[in-house]
Amino acid sequence: MLKEHHRTVLFLFAACDIVATVGAFIAAYYIRFFTFFEAPSGVPDIGLYVDPFVVGAIAVLWTSAFATAGLYRPRRLRPRIDEFFKIIYVVILSVFVLMGLGYLYRDYLFSRGVLLIFLILDVIAILSFRMALRSVLAHLRKAGYNLRRILLIGSGDLAKTLIKKIIENPYTGLKIVGALDNSRRIGERVEDDVKVVGRISETRRIATELGADQVLITLPFSEHKVLQKVLNDLKDTLVDIKIAPDIMQLVMLRSYVEQLDGIPIVNLTYTPLSGWRYRLKRSLDVALSALGLILASPVFLLVAIVTKCTSKGPVFFRQERLGLDGKSFVMLKFRTMVNGADQAGKEWTTKNDPRITKFGSFLRRFSIDEIPQFYNVLRGEMSIVGPRPEQPAFVDEFKNTIPLYMLRHKVKSGMTGLAQVNGWRGDTSLRKRLKSDLYYIENWSISMDIKILLFTVARAFNQKNAY
Repeated sequence: MLKEHHRTVLFLFAACDIVATVGAFIAAYYIRFFTFFEAPSGVPDIGLYVDPFVVGAIAVLWTSAFATAGLYRPRRLRPRIDEFFKIIYVVILSVFVLMGLGYLYRDYLFSRGVLLIFLILDVIAILSFRMALRSVLAHLRKAGYNLRRILLIGSGDLAKTLIKKIIENPYTGLKIVGALDNSRRIGERVEDDVKVVGRISETRRIATELGADQVLITLPFSEHKVLQKVLNDLKDTLVDIKIAPDIMQLVMLRSYVEQLDGIPIVNLTYTPLSGWRYRLKRSLDVALSALGLILASPVFLLVAIVTKCTSKGPVFFRQERLGLDGKSFVMLKFRTMVNGADQAGKEWTTKNDPRITKFGSFLRRFSIDEIPQFYNVLRGEMSIVGPRPEQPAFVDEFKNTIPLYMLRHKVKSGMTGLAQVNGWRGDTSLRKRLKSDLYYIENWSISMDIKILLFTVARAFNQKNAY
């Protein structure tokens, strides 16, 4: 029954996508030729855009592309931001394919203006239709429809965490009907209103009696023999079996299951900043750094003149730093100290540091000295947002004294970061800075980058630890 519900839901999403796409295609025609846009070559026949062959081709092409991209897989616990950018990517790709097919079959040449408007309308329409459908489904699931009934095996800390997460997200349609455990008395509360309903040896019987659709195993590694018995008991049933491995105490970043020719491998240091997300972030870095260098060109000239007039030495300060994967690169800054101040070896910059020039203090106060790092970003050595890069000597010291410090190098270093906008810059707590950096790496998203950039600009004139 549950699988029938699942197929029905996927059919509804596909139907919504088709209706949204075909509607956007026809609407794009009318917007292009019957609004304020000029049509010097005349208005083409609407029949070309509502031709059954064209509509059918669009429906097949879009649903095939969406299915290939995994947009018709269950997404109850997946972040919506991933779906948002994936839809944009798939729609752009599909429009280009449609354009190519139009040139291949000369009878179906579509206006480029129509296709451009269609691309924008289609993304908006699909997202709107999906949001509306998802709201209806969430309401139905909260009301008790289309639920997935879960029987937990185990009642330890991991089971308690899972119960809390499911209760906090009722829209997922997941309902825990009980937990099985050999060490607790039957009827004992595990978390919230979830109780122990039996022994692990009774898994098959209790799963049937409670109508469980899934059995979720949360046993520790030491219980591998019990795990094997559970699997044997359920091997000839239709209950879905899932395992939440008890590796929470080992996870350093976000865990992720990979496949090696069918063999599942758990990655304990996975970061969401990979694949298409990495390419998206890199594209934004290139665009913003190029724009930053262009807009800041007058600043370069002004800083160069004032620096030369107020102190001896070069305009730029170059220093080795460690970035992605611990690889070194030369980071650029406007020089803010007296010439040769860095030759004394590794040393923190402190408040009222005598090595800092008066003009350098001004540059540091408003982070103007960081502007040349747009060049590092353009070269691919840094990102606009990320953990701040550190000198190799400090990294060698911190990695031996601060647990998990090297995980900062799982992503590119940034000109600004979460730690900086939270005030952890300069001579401040390294552990709190690391905590912010690891949170950023684990929970990265484009929206988080945008927020950090906005906070960076807003706080540029009120930085207490900028010295």
